[in-house]
Amino acid sequence: LKSKPPQKPVEPSISFPSQSTSQPKDENPSEVDKPVQDAEIIEDDENNDDTNTEKKKETPAQDKLTARLNVLNESIVSLVDLEKKIGLTSESKNHMKSLMAERETTEKKIKRLKSLAKSQQKLRSKRKQVLKEISTDHPEVASKLKKLEVKTTAGRPNLESQMEGLHEAILSIIVPGSAADERRRSEVYNSVRSLDDLKNCLEKKGYKLSRTATYYRLLPANVQHKDGKRHVHTVPVKLQLPQNDLRKKHPDGHFAMASVMFAREIANLFGDDHVFFLSQDDKARVPLGLPISKKQTAILMHLEYKVVLPDHDFPIGEKHKLIPSVYAACVKKDGEISYNGPTFVSIRSGKHDKSCAETHSDDFERVLQLDEFKDAALTPNNDVKPLVFISVDGGPDEAPKNQQALAVWARQFENNDLDAVFVFTHAPGSSAYNPVERRMAPLSKDTAGVILPFDKFGSHLDASNKTIDPDIEIKNFEAAGKILAEIWSESVIDKYPVIASYTCPPENEHREVLFHKSEEWKAKHVRQSQYMLQIVKCFDKSCCKEWRTNYIDFFPQRFLPPPIPIGTTKEGLEINRAKGSFRSLFQSLFIASSLTLDICYDEYCPSLQKTNHKGERIIERRTCKNCKIYHSTISAMKTHKRICKEMNKKAETAPIDTDESDLSEAEDGNDIQPESTVIPDDQNIFEQINSCFGL
Repeated sequence: LKSKPPQKPVEPSISFPSQSTSQPKDENPSEVDKPVQDAEIIEDDENNDDTNTEKKKETPAQDKLTARLNVLNESIVSLVDLEKKIGLTSESKNHMKSLMAERETTEKKIKRLKSLAKSQQKLRSKRKQVLKEISTDHPEVASKLKKLEVKTTAGRPNLESQMEGLHEAILSIIVPGSAADERRRSEVYNSVRSLDDLKNCLEKKGYKLSRTATYYRLLPANVQHKDGKRHVHTVPVKLQLPQNDLRKKHPDGHFAMASVMFAREIANLFGDDHVFFLSQDDKARVPLGLPISKKQTAILMHLEYKVVLPDHDFPIGEKHKLIPSVYAACVKKDGEISYNGPTFVSIRSGKHDKSCAETHSDDFERVLQLDEFKDAALTPNNDVKPLVFISVDGGPDEAPKNQQALAVWARQFENNDLDAVFVFTHAPGSSAYNPVERRMAPLSKDTAGVILPFDKFGSHLDASNKTIDPDIEIKNFEAAGKILAEIWSESVIDKYPVIASYTCPPENEHREVLFHKSEEWKAKHVRQSQYMLQIVKCFDKSCCKEWRTNYIDFFPQRFLPPPIPIGTTKEGLEINRAKGSFRSLFQSLFIASSLTLDICYDEYCPSLQKTNHKGERIIERRTCKNCKIYHSTISAMKTHKRICKEMNKKAETAPIDTDESDLSEAEDGNDIQPESTVIPDDQNIFEQINSCFGL
């Protein structure tokens, strides 16, 4: 960091016209050497603020008269000296009188100009204050009154002064739809939007900019380039160059993203007192005895500092790593789920413990007990918020279609008296869009160059790096985990705290959790699909308690509608698997109810359309032929099939009431639909949506 040395204060000085040292004492000083009244005074006022560094305004008229006044004073002084020595003629005396008269007139003009300048400054300040008061009282005319403001600088005014909130609008467009860095090593967010997309989105928000003006609001590709110096007022967004490393996208990418957006739309609908949005994932395992992050952190100042790394990169011992499980709460800001919130990191031994559905359930219960998560997870009565949304990575330990995940979240649903639980994930290869991934890069930066010790209580390995003392090994893992937890607990991400702690391994290594509910309970409360797990209360009061929210008033069908690909044709709208696009939650809800589509949630999932040698689709093989209920896996369908006949017999003998009939309609299975269903123009779906939902 460079800073200028403090300058020596300048002594106050006043400039006067030059005087002769042989001037007689009886000479009238008022007529001979009258000082310049408005000569420049240079003062160093110690009481002035350091921020008052504005450039002095130019006064060309005053400067011109001041220069003329100095010339007049010099001429008068020279004539006075000449009169003392040899005397003056009558003509010279008349000339001196005219000079003195002109000097008096010039002084009056300078005084008048200064008075006018002060009056004009006072007038401008008063007018500015009046315009400010009018803009405050009448915001609708504020933009027009800005045109009356007097410019204080030369040149064309920048767009930021004319378009308030331009930078915030750009960030609000880029940040929500962006993904974390592919390798989670930098705090750079990758967005799928192009420059034209950004320009169009700004126009929808009311900011009309040219394509060039939009580009100049972004960071330049090269600051040293001539064009790069035109990027003056920028946001921390940079346009990436086209790259040829694009990998093949997963066919379920858009379908899974539609499921995620469904969940976020419901979370945005309800208030902050009803929604708990949590994103979870496991960070890369941390080795013992080796650098955690093989890079050196950025240093603001030049220091003689160097990260010393070991001369080997082979592991110290088998499974000598720690497992960090990261849980990121996403709080609501401006009525929408944001990407910010407190972070909890649970650290486990990679050799004596594992990451599974049961460990995530234990960590979820610990999150509910943390004071830092109190506002995000609990109601004012210290109860868990009734609507819980869990964004997971899609691994085998936390995937929504996993039966272990169903078992643990069904237990949390029952123990905390929740109205609904939604567990969802992105398609394979799109995990960077998970909100928790944005917390990984700051955590990695905090551990740059850190080497966790593996022998805090003495070495537990022999010469072949095999364990010889299991008790000391457990203590060494715990010591390393606590050191890592202490490092991360000092971190702050987006002004929210990070809480990290080490979790000791359990005495019983068997952590498999069985589904403790019957298949009949599962049929009433659960809808499990490829990328979404839904657990919702039923209408039976003997089974579930009273609803804590009015969720059922807005979603009487209880479960979310399936994402439906809608395309356009000459006749109108159609369901098109190949070229259709997935609509929003309420559009899909209205279309499904208008067309009376009796299909399962994964009906239009592309990867489930594959057929076997018998010509059966995967989705058909996962659907029970008796009750038509869809299951996320074939094994779950086989487990259900064993008792399905008994359930049907009970349903035939039991009396049917209105609630059970509604439930049976909601649980009907998968009827195969044709490839495209045409909707005529006279049945304008979206006009009905606009009238019903105000979209």
